[in-house]
Amino acid sequence: MVEPARMGGYSMRQSKAIVAALAIASLAFAGQASAVVVSFGAYNATAPGLDLSVDVTVDSGVASFAFSNNSSGDSADAVAARLYFETDLGALLSNPNVVGGSGVSFSTNYPGPASPPGGNTVDWGGEFYAIGAAAPPPQNGLGVGDSLLVTFDYAGSLDDLVAALTDQSGHARIAAHVLDCVNGNSCSAVTNPVPLPAAFPALLSALFLLIARRRRTA
Repeated sequence: MVEPARMGGYSMRQSKAIVAALAIASLAFAGQASAVVVSFGAYNATAPGLDLSVDVTVDSGVASFAFSNNSSGDSADAVAARLYFETDLGALLSNPNVVGGSGVSFSTNYPGPASPPGGNTVDWGGEFYAIGAAAPPPQNGLGVGDSLLVTFDYAGSLDDLVAALTDQSGHARIAAHVLDCVNGNSCSAVTNPVPLPAAFPALLSALFLLIARRRRTA
């Protein structure tokens, strides 16, 4: 039997499938040029399983912040109970609105610290706006699989907003106070300096799926 042509360890059919997946992901990227995913990193605890992120979009003068929690491992029970928008965001954003989400109840009237605990570690500059989960926070906060949408009026570009959010030397970041962050202990997290295009996670998922499929059929 003649072996099918192979490229880099993949059959011609598998290689074409990977090319197709890349093309689809590229189209998704082009269609979501106004969306960027910004992740959070814990700064007062070691929590490799913590996976908080915010999908930032700008459309028709409105900046939307869609928060999600996909934590796992030692952080599988993590709940983001409070979210803090740093002082300098007040020069960019106005008219905040907690739209709501799935499995959460957030407002400006919340129990808990007014500032992110341990904020001096990252030179936290204070709050322009803060929201938190209604009591009891472990049940109403942003747990794994939950979602939360917050919007603001915003007249600038997405690039400028993301640059401010990820500038670790500035005071325009977002911080989170996380309950059960790791092994039952709380922690605080702040927006990381390296954002991802919103379509990039879809691209990675497509590639991992194809690799897994190849291994099953090998």
